Amino acid sequence: MSQCKTCAHGSRGAIEQALSRGISYRTLARRYHLGVGSISRHNRSHVPAALRDRISARRLGGVEKNLAALKRDESDNLLRLLVAQRARLGDLADRARMKNNFIGEAQAEKQTLANLVTTARLLGELSTGGSTTTVNQLIVSSDYLKLRAALLQALSNPEFSAARAAVGKALLAVETAPVEDAPLAIAGPAQ
Repeated sequence: MSQCKTCAHGSRGAIEQALSRGISYRTLARRYHLGVGSISRHNRSHVPAALRDRISARRLGGVEKNLAALKRDESDNLLRLLVAQRARLGDLADRARMKNNFIGEAQAEKQTLANLVTTARLLGELSTGGSTTTVNQLIVSSDYLKLRAALLQALSNPEFSAARAAVGKALLAVETAPVEDAPLAIAGPAQ
């Protein structure tokens, strides 16, 4: 196995500093008489992880942000958007239900389920493998969604508006609470 030409180069430190400032592989290859592939492999295999994160963050737009923090921030933003979308979908389902628009209600509930699945995947709480799907949140269950719809339908009479609001608030608390219990296994289709 041959030695890394960039590691052996007398200007290795300068090359790594230039990488951290966002200088392209091609420019560095010309400047230091190395191959683009050699610099790329060196960056991937021999540059310390912290410096590599700085290099990658620079290439993502000149941001000096640690990639783990960037990923966390983007995940938080995506999660906020999913929660806001779920609230809007709940409102749509409620309005459709009040107008006895069961097709509209079913479509909103279907989109709510898709939102919940996306949220569960984002949080790493939904995984598929073989014939079993592991779900760590009750709110992804179709049985829960049926129960939720039945409760809200039973309370759709205007004289129960206070009870409907209280049940809606309680359901929202359950749906947004962190999961602390053991995972729930749901059997999937046989293959």
